[in-house]
Amino acid sequence: MSKTVDILITIIWFIWTGAVLPQIYKIWKRKSVADLSIVSLWINFWCSIASLFYGVYIKLWPLISVNIFGTILFAVVIGQYYKYQKK
Repeated sequence: MSKTVDILITIIWFIWTGAVLPQIYKIWKRKSVADLSIVSLWINFWCSIASLFYGVYIKLWPLISVNIFGTILFAVVIGQYYKYQKK
């Protein structure tokens, strides 16, 4: 039973983290970040980094992999924010 729960939680973590993909696409398509909060993006980025380090500390590979994925995605959104912000 524990192995099944581990697999389900890992899938849920990836879906949850991947929820930022539509935002990335929308920003890319519209070339606009008008309604995004850069503070929120940075908080998400650093929380993902902290979770990644925690996953490494406890040697939990699903947590490590999902937070590598999440950190990359938040870095992409932050990069888009600075690229498309109105000056």
